[in-house]
Amino acid sequence: MNNRAKMEESIRTLYGKVFNAGQADLLPGLIAGPYIQHNPLFPNGPEPLIGYLKQAGSWPCEVKRVAIDGNLAFVHVRC
Repeated sequence: MNNRAKMEESIRTLYGKVFNAGQADLLPGLIAGPYIQHNPLFPNGPEPLIGYLKQAGSWPCEVKRVAIDGNLAFVHVRC
């Protein structure tokens, strides 16, 4: 599997399984390095988001657009 395919699979897992299906325990396997949260409602690090998803059950998201360039992916999501 090439890098692009791996990134696409990670994006499908993140939004399809972690957020939409509430499988929060998969999140640590999808991130590397410090997890910087861009949502001002959550502090940085995966633990607050994992805790929220475990409590809420899911956070419905719809991926609208994905662009991948080398090791960088841009994902436009509606939650």
